[in-house]
Amino acid sequence: MHQWSPLSANITLVRRPDDEVEENVTRRWRILHITDAHISLAQADEHGRGHTRRMHEAFRTEREKYLGARSLPADTFQRLIHLAHEVAADAVVLTGDIVNFPHNASVQYVSDILSTARRAGGARMPVIYTSGNHDWFVEGLQQSVKAQRKRFRREILRPLYAGNRRSGCASSWSDESDREDCTLLELGGEDRSRTSEAARSRSGGTRAPELLILAIDNAAHEVTGAQAAFVWRELARGLPTLLAVHVPFMLAGATPKQNKQVLCGDPRYGHDSDPTFRIENRERWPKSGSTPTTLRFVEDIVRRFAAPRGPLIGVIGGHEHLHRADVVGQKRSPPALKLQCDASEPPRCTNANRGHQAGVDIHEGLVQYVTLPAVQGGHRLIEVRDARPLSWQGKHRFP
Repeated sequence: MHQWSPLSANITLVRRPDDEVEENVTRRWRILHITDAHISLAQADEHGRGHTRRMHEAFRTEREKYLGARSLPADTFQRLIHLAHEVAADAVVLTGDIVNFPHNASVQYVSDILSTARRAGGARMPVIYTSGNHDWFVEGLQQSVKAQRKRFRREILRPLYAGNRRSGCASSWSDESDREDCTLLELGGEDRSRTSEAARSRSGGTRAPELLILAIDNAAHEVTGAQAAFVWRELARGLPTLLAVHVPFMLAGATPKQNKQVLCGDPRYGHDSDPTFRIENRERWPKSGSTPTTLRFVEDIVRRFAAPRGPLIGVIGGHEHLHRADVVGQKRSPPALKLQCDASEPPRCTNANRGHQAGVDIHEGLVQYVTLPAVQGGHRLIEVRDARPLSWQGKHRFP
């Protein structure tokens, strides 16, 4: 069950849509999603004079969407990482275009900021990162997009992957040949509910199911066979899962068909619909369009693995520099406001219906969240609440 605003998302796991929520919550996880920070401390003249000028000048300063002040992207990013501690986040998810182009000084700055992030108890904040197309691309460089991606992810972006605890698409985590393509973060065992002690006592002290966060690098508008196999293998565990990508998917029946940006798995993707190849001074998109593997992957998300039938509860991405929520599922009526007032004069009233936000539609199923760019102060705080009965959790996972 989903509710959201431009800067937040609340996802509640329930056994049935009409179940009581607040009193049944046994686990809460908070994830701070940050994307499209577009940090460049200087031009990267080591790649050739002028190749990075356009992107550096484009994001020298940006007006923060909600504060109105103009800020340096590097300062805004630092403020957002501090926010992770303030809201007691359990993890930070970075989905690409964190830097403007591959530049050692900018990457090291980001790495240093991330190293200061701490959880409420003082432990280092888990961070999961997947790249965006600008992170590894230098305009006008006499190298193909594919070659730049392979080269700069390893040579320059490596510090950003250092926080990824389990990387690589292969079933054997010792194989690091594709460590930048697939990443997994497991969260679990953290009690944030008021009833957690009683619930743990009733369950005999058993550990609640974990939450999975998977990340795949689709910044080139492609999902490979190895990435698809990785995602399907992890989803087969039956645990609630979030999938993090840079480029959102064109989800049939959910994403607007005439979306301004061409997305991953988009029928419009191809040689004749590439809008920026001249501006970015690169080769055009392929005449063949999206690969069959990419199209099948996007189709399977909707038909096979989207909640409530499957374990995929959400997709989080960026790239588009806007807020949008694409719903694969049905809308339910917003919960009614239930006022509970005391006997004081004037009376003090609170909403007794604390399970969901009153007046805001509830959506059942999977939602793809497109997050506002960090360069403008955008972010999304995602809270996942498990309100399924403990006696039911251990025996019933997603099919």
